[in-house]
Order: sequence, then C-alpha cells, then structure tokens
Amino acid sequence: VRTLAKIRKPLESANLIPVQNGIINLETKELLPFSPKYVITSKISTAYHAPKRVPTDREGKTFDDWLNSIACNDSELVTLFW
Repeated sequence: VRTLAKIRKPLESANLIPVQNGIINLETKELLPFSPKYVITSKISTAYHAPKRVPTDREGKTFDDWLNSIACNDSELVTLFW
C-alpha cells in the first residue's frame, strides 16, 4: 500500500486557515469547503461565521457614529456607554 499511495505535503499556506466548518481564505475573506485538494493535519475547533453587515440609518450613520457624536468623540465615554 505504501508504494501505491501518493505522498502529499500538508497545507502550508499562511492565507488558508482550517477551522471547524471549512477553510478560511484570508485574502478573499471567504469560507472554502474542505477538499481532498488540501492535506490538513489539524484545525481550529471554532466555526467561522462571516461578519454581519453593520446596520445604518437613513443617513448612512452607524450606532457607533451616533455614540461618538453624543460623547463628543471621547473614547472613554463611548466605552462607558457600551
């Protein structure tokens, strides 16, 4: 069997991170499915979930923008509000 099996090197890319539910491509920020194309010897036991879009109001401002405006851009005060 050893003479018939191909020897392949494990995944050694700094841009591909194996996680519980697939492989994260750090360049494209997408989750790839596991594939025989990649030889993986270990993975992070946490599942990856793509970041959600931050909601905005009608003017395009986020909740953080609003907090900064009422706190006069004081980061300590914003932290206190959170």
